[in-house]
Amino acid sequence: MKLSREIKTALLVLTAILIFIWGYSFLKGKDLFSTYQNYYVVYDNVEGLSASAPVTLNGLGVGKVNGINIAPNGKLVVEVQVKTDFPISKSSQLQVYEPGFIGGKQIALVPNLEDSNLAKSGDTLQSNVRLGMIAQAGGQLAPVQAKVEHTLVSADSLL
Repeated sequence: MKLSREIKTALLVLTAILIFIWGYSFLKGKDLFSTYQNYYVVYDNVEGLSASAPVTLNGLGVGKVNGINIAPNGKLVVEVQVKTDFPISKSSQLQVYEPGFIGGKQIALVPNLEDSNLAKSGDTLQSNVRLGMIAQAGGQLAPVQAKVEHTLVSADSLL
């Protein structure tokens, strides 16, 4: 069976379109042939979290932040894309944290192993925000600052 030039050209164009769609999805960080689970979490403040930030489970990267939207009530709805075989319960927490001084914010998946009610794709999980190293250091320095100010006032009145 001999194929005409038009059929060969049509097959070439369709193949090019499919490769373009796959390449575009690949560059966006989405794999067409993998199954991801999407979870949602609502925060008052995401503290600089950005889209495509990593999602970790005990330090292991298991997903990414897919998008951040503003709800009509002013809260921030974060969509998280997770790919893992680890059972995630409905009472698990998605915790915003700062992994170091230089890096941006990330989300840690804190599983609740005692809950057997597993979350499905599209469920909303609990939110939590863990203070970063700089915020913790600032909280520890606040009492020292108050003592120094009190000492300076006492020294000023003494002089």
